[in-house]
Amino acid sequence: MSDIITAERVAVLESQVEHLNAQMVLDRAERREEIGELSSKIDELLSLKHKGAGAFWLFGIIFGSGIIAAATAIVSWFKGG
Repeated sequence: MSDIITAERVAVLESQVEHLNAQMVLDRAERREEIGELSSKIDELLSLKHKGAGAFWLFGIIFGSGIIAAATAIVSWFKGG
């Protein structure tokens, strides 16, 4: 009688282990998808950062070269100020 009970317990444990293994495989797949999504989002943020840095760099070059200052001086001169 105890052999039957032990065999039943072993069978239940085996099925639970199989279920847990299957769940772990699904969780790993979900994590990989999440990591892929996060990676693409980080890439997008970095590209936006670089575009923004490029815009500030361009503005700095234009402002530093005096183009904006010259334009405002001309407008001010035409206004008579």
